Amino acid sequence: MRINGKNCYLVQKTGIQPFKRCMYCDRNVQECFGFQFFLIVVGIISLLLIMFTIRDLPILAIDITILILLMLSFLGYIASKETNEIVVGNHLLKELNDELEKRVAQRTKEAHMVNLDLQKALRIKSDFLRNMTHELKTPLTAILGYISILQEKQLGDINEKQFKILGSIQRNGQDLLHQINQLLDLSKSEANKLTMEEKWFDLDKTISEATVSVEYIASKKGINISVHTDPNIPSIYADPERTKQILVNLLSNAVKFTDDDGKITIDAKDEGEFVSISIKDTGIGISRENFKAVFEPFKQIDPEKSKKYGGTGIGLSIVKSLVEASGGKISLESEPGKGSTFKFTIPKKNG
Repeated sequence: MRINGKNCYLVQKTGIQPFKRCMYCDRNVQECFGFQFFLIVVGIISLLLIMFTIRDLPILAIDITILILLMLSFLGYIASKETNEIVVGNHLLKELNDELEKRVAQRTKEAHMVNLDLQKALRIKSDFLRNMTHELKTPLTAILGYISILQEKQLGDINEKQFKILGSIQRNGQDLLHQINQLLDLSKSEANKLTMEEKWFDLDKTISEATVSVEYIASKKGINISVHTDPNIPSIYADPERTKQILVNLLSNAVKFTDDDGKITIDAKDEGEFVSISIKDTGIGISRENFKAVFEPFKQIDPEKSKKYGGTGIGLSIVKSLVEASGGKISLESEPGKGSTFKFTIPKKNG
């Protein structure tokens, strides 16, 4: 199909452009739609001239009849050409649809293959993390056990300096064990294999134990930790160890990003179907555009701050997985320079 009749015989010979579309311009003159159109128009004009010059009624009637037939033929011819264009257009559209379907099928197949490769890579990574963490955890647990034996003086007396060194080794070993357990939980989370052992427990006691675990580092920075618990909160039916892990991770994060002489507040409230626990700090804060990123594993928002404060970037990711595995939700409120508040919920259950 030629647009604007540029290859039309009529346009080339006369310079007249009476129509916008022509389908037969690459064929001979007799099949050219523009040429045929031109002849029919000339014929109609000629008959009209004859009608105005001849006054004989029989001849005039014949002329009018011929004119009507020519008009009907012309209209029929145009209709047939338009129909042909529609048929050709539909054929081209069908070919385009077929080609599009083939391309979509090909892209879908490619995307499926990429997805399979990605799943395989994630599975290999999870298996590697799980196996490596097990291999590292076993000797480290033994080392911490031997340190406890030495601290308890089961193998003989040790002086005060040796006791302090053993204490430092033990704290660093426990930190390393904590990181190993985080990696193990991350691999379980990615494989949807996080286990929850639910039972009745005292939330006040769990919060106290979590606070004690970060008290040493907080005291070195002069950070004050205060706890406010709603007295109406009953015993909780959930996983106490996982709840403690959530609290320890959030408190460790708060202590890490709060400057010296700062403040951390733990607030537990009864909210009907849920118990909510919030950890508020006076730390460096987080900009709103980074709220989602802080819960992604190994995501470091600011490399320069990461060098200063340290960390692997998986603690909050584990927190989110554990909270959701227990049926709760986690949220964040923060502003740069004004601290952060992490709030998570624990659904009430009947056990």
